[in-house]
Amino acid sequence: MSHLLTFPPICGGHCGGHFGGHFILEFRTQKTMAYLKKRGKYYYAKWHTSIDGKKSSIRKALGTRHKDVAQKMLKEIQELELLGKIDPFAPGFDPKEVLKEISQKTRITVQL
Repeated sequence: MSHLLTFPPICGGHCGGHFGGHFILEFRTQKTMAYLKKRGKYYYAKWHTSIDGKKSSIRKALGTRHKDVAQKMLKEIQELELLGKIDPFAPGFDPKEVLKEISQKTRITVQL
């Protein structure tokens, strides 16, 4: 989805709009949605995205059988995604490794 903003040119003095045009500023937005799915006995996270009308999806295993643990993992991953620290669509993205790194950093700061 993209949004267009149109506004007249800004000019000082006696410009008078010689060019008679408008500036157009375009914003492209990416919509991403993540949710839990269960396949067999294990949970995985599935992301759907739409960029300029092109839809794509990806799923990554969370490696847990427990729904409450999977929900907590997904919440933490979504928070990191909103902060721009991770991209689930990047090649080689592993949510378990990301969460493991975060928990190790947290343990180190708590032990100090």
